[in-house]
Amino acid sequence: MTHKICLVSYLAWPVISGQSVPGASPGGEEVQHSLLARTLARRGANVTLVTGDFGQAQNTQIENVRVLKTFRQDAGLPVIRMIYPRLTTLWQALKTADADTYYVSCAGSIVGYVAAFCALHKRRFVFRVASDADCCPDRLLVSNARDRWLYEWGIKKAASILVQTEHQKKLLKTNYGLESEVADMLVDIPDQPAPQANREIDVLWLANLRSVKRPEWVIDLARRLPSVNFVMAGGPYSSQPEIFETVKKQAQDLPNLQFLGGIAHRETANLFSRAKLFLNTSELEGFPNTYLQAWANGTPIVATFDPDGLIQKKSFGSACVTQDETVAALQKLLLDASTRTEIGIKTHAFVTERYGMPAIKNYEHHLRG
Repeated sequence: MTHKICLVSYLAWPVISGQSVPGASPGGEEVQHSLLARTLARRGANVTLVTGDFGQAQNTQIENVRVLKTFRQDAGLPVIRMIYPRLTTLWQALKTADADTYYVSCAGSIVGYVAAFCALHKRRFVFRVASDADCCPDRLLVSNARDRWLYEWGIKKAASILVQTEHQKKLLKTNYGLESEVADMLVDIPDQPAPQANREIDVLWLANLRSVKRPEWVIDLARRLPSVNFVMAGGPYSSQPEIFETVKKQAQDLPNLQFLGGIAHRETANLFSRAKLFLNTSELEGFPNTYLQAWANGTPIVATFDPDGLIQKKSFGSACVTQDETVAALQKLLLDASTRTEIGIKTHAFVTERYGMPAIKNYEHHLRG
């Protein structure tokens, strides 16, 4: 009998459907859910993806993935909305999916809701860490005490916990006493990266515009490097819309900075294939999808966050701490096309070997139990 798997990701609808949804800013986790759902379905699994209600039809079929919707973000009355419609519509979708395994990532109340459903119905529950913050009680990106309690209760009910890095594995053990296993993420990998000589974007920055990503650094760097061509892409973060508006306004005064705003995930591969370098300015991450996209497309990275020290250990670009270090790293690599080409060849081979079929089979192992 075919194993049935249900993935739960509220904002995944815009990614898997390719449709633009005003006000919805999906990030790396939604990309991973969409990739995992499509990949598992192609390999014969019965896959359901549970998302929010963005006006789409119920029980939609996309690339052999059944998509069920739950609630609108603004539906219901304050306080009671956590029960109706959120909990009730979520559990109804989980029941309709009738899966053997239910999979959730990223800290939040939904972890507790899905864990409780699985405990009640004796189904397998798998959780995957999405950020270092998910492993640290004092850094959880969760808004209130109730949702933090639901999250922390839920992860303790998981049959399997997956993490992105060895660092997260240690944090989870230290802070929660929980065992976990590193599971490499998925990424679309082109057969060959585009030649560096054909790339017209000097530096690409791509992320949702929120404080932890430090988008203001890009403005500062563009001012300090007026001869360098920067392209900046990313939509507003729901709880910090003012950051998007501020950066958008400041970018208009910089002739060497093109601000694209939010773009669909399907359009990002083209940007990576046109960029000489990818820039990350975050102070906190997990393992960014953008790193895998950059490496798959043969694009070196200059970053202030280096998961498990991969950038530094494998010479896949440059790991920095300060803006001065970042400026120096960008200048050095932009002047050295041969080094960028060598790095690109190495990163493409690395991603193909580690994040291709081995990563897919590892997920299948954990989801089947």
